[in-house]
Amino acid sequence: MTLRLTKNQSLLLSVFFANTSKSFYLRELGRMLNKEPGVFQKDINNLEQDGILHSFFQGKSRFFELNRKYPLYQEIRSIIVKTTGIKKAYAHR
Repeated sequence: MTLRLTKNQSLLLSVFFANTSKSFYLRELGRMLNKEPGVFQKDINNLEQDGILHSFFQGKSRFFELNRKYPLYQEIRSIIVKTTGIKKAYAHR
């Protein structure tokens, strides 16, 4: 199994691993990353399809969160921490 992450996927995972117990909706992620949600829509869908993230609906809003049961969760976390440094700027307040 080869894991290849795009730049946007790495940014998204940095946000999620900096806030492991939080779920986010697309516009919220866009504000945090200073990007339009459409820019990373495909990337976040691919992360969900791969099983790293999962989503749920609350009302009409679709939220995403880390899948802690993903078999490579700890390994991916370690890679993201080492390569991106999980910036405190992504920590949700």
